[in-house]
Amino acid sequence: MVATTYSVKILGEDGWFDDTPVCDAWPLTTDANGNYWHQWTCTGALLNEDWEGQDENYAKLTVFPSGAKSHVVRSNTVKGYY
Repeated sequence: MVATTYSVKILGEDGWFDDTPVCDAWPLTTDANGNYWHQWTCTGALLNEDWEGQDENYAKLTVFPSGAKSHVVRSNTVKGYY
């Protein structure tokens, strides 16, 4: 196996379209076995993507394998007041 690059983005979820990333990290690299782990702080002010009511945010991970099509994984949506 070979190390692969990937990106992580936190996005705001809305009914008509999702907001641009409020936090993101790129480029990141997996270990030689394809394992990855990333952590960073994203302030509540950035997660506050709705001007009224509850905010809805989710993470989107995109893996860019060498010589292959990228693969996207989406997390569950987290709701809260930020």
